[in-house]
Amino acid sequence: QAGGLTLNPFSKAKRLEYDHPALKEIESLVGLSEEALLKRQYQRAQATNQTNRAMEKEIELKELYLDAHGGMFNFQQCSVLRTPDEYASVCWIGKEAAAANMRVWSDKPIVQSLTEIDDPKVAKAAVRTFKSMLGFAGDKRFAYPDTLVTDIIGDGIGDEDLRVDIFAMIMKQLTQNPNQKSADRYWALLMICLLHFPPGPALENYVHIFIRKHAPGPYKEELTRQCHKAAYVNVAASPPTAEMIPELLSSAGIVDPRAARLSGAFNR
Repeated sequence: QAGGLTLNPFSKAKRLEYDHPALKEIESLVGLSEEALLKRQYQRAQATNQTNRAMEKEIELKELYLDAHGGMFNFQQCSVLRTPDEYASVCWIGKEAAAANMRVWSDKPIVQSLTEIDDPKVAKAAVRTFKSMLGFAGDKRFAYPDTLVTDIIGDGIGDEDLRVDIFAMIMKQLTQNPNQKSADRYWALLMICLLHFPPGPALENYVHIFIRKHAPGPYKEELTRQCHKAAYVNVAASPPTAEMIPELLSSAGIVDPRAARLSGAFNR
């Protein structure tokens, strides 16, 4: 003790003028904020080729950033999306209805891609992909809705711009969705997409915040984890078959919405 106070090992070493290289590093870390400390840990992990640890620290930094700046990433104000007027400009009639429904659930097909897509073929594919989503979610009748997942994921695997639009479509359909069964299917589709490809840098933070605000409680953690993981893995080589969906969702901690809804697991 010194002056009635118990000294920690670092303080004792300093008082005794004990010199060791590690002490300088410890001293440099004392008083650092959580963010600054995580950055140091991330840099050290990178420098020592600890890939998994570097990824963990980068994810923690991302979570801190979203805690502080999450208000910037509201889907309804997403800068990646077309404006409602621009979106509805291709309509000859019903412009007002198209503009009003652009960023909220609708059982009507989209009139064009939600985001700017330069390639006309890809932009056209976005409209087709949305129709597949309507069928998968039960918003439109389709004889074998589960088979549509293969088409949706296959489209996303094939084009980066279309992947961004797919995630935007899912968030649109989960906004003010009046049908719980339909919403269940879209949450499942979000997880299936994240298991096969990332939202991309332009939309990633919006997806994270959307999950934080709106995901069903029991699955928020799994969706968040997979959204982080998706940024670090390669895009899948091929889409899943309908038969693979239950196992995919189960392995990710998500109940297949086609099965019995256990204790209202998907209720918001």
